Amino acid sequence: MAAALGEQLTFRLLDAPGHGRSDPWNGTGDFVAVTAEAARALLPPDGPADLIGHSAGGVAAVLAALAAPERVRTLTLIDPVLFRAAEGRPGWAEHMRITAGFAERLRADPVDAARAFLSLWGEEGGLDAAGSRQKRYILDRIGLIAAGIPAVEDDIHGIFAGARLSALQMPVMIVIGGASPAVIAEIAEGIGARIPAAQIRTVAGARHMLPVTHPADVAAAIAENLSRG
Repeated sequence: MAAALGEQLTFRLLDAPGHGRSDPWNGTGDFVAVTAEAARALLPPDGPADLIGHSAGGVAAVLAALAAPERVRTLTLIDPVLFRAAEGRPGWAEHMRITAGFAERLRADPVDAARAFLSLWGEEGGLDAAGSRQKRYILDRIGLIAAGIPAVEDDIHGIFAGARLSALQMPVMIVIGGASPAVIAEIAEGIGARIPAAQIRTVAGARHMLPVTHPADVAAAIAENLSRG
């Protein structure tokens, strides 16, 4: 995806806490807020940047944009998981039913929890289709999903409270997978209804990992948003 946008953007990529080459997550503070602060710190002080976030990274990107809107030229959210934006709708109810008790399931059987999680949010085939190295990486980090639940499900930072989102005046693009869980389209509609300059693009047939599986389609949507900035 980055390669497809190489002539339009210079990328600075953030390893979230406990991921990639970042230090292990120490459990201090809120996982999404820590990620958002790291993203905000990467925004250049001498001019606005284009902020892109996927999944919980999309929620972190919104927090970073709310904290420093003058430093964000465009905001692109890819399958963002701000579940409060869909509260009360059918997809949200189904999501809450499926994921109820996930923390307890994670403690009882991490492999089973990872398999269930990736069947919804992973690539086609889920955990069982992953190679041995990738599977080990996933299982070593599946506990971090629980660390993000307060921010993405409970909206402890009040992103969806009042008129906070309407204060974002930069062009916003919400890119979603057509085969993602139904709650994703509801989230996109809920966020879009509160942000004046938001647009929604759906990548047909794509699941939640669409930046990996459909990089050209996602890059095209990002490029469209850049043209608006």
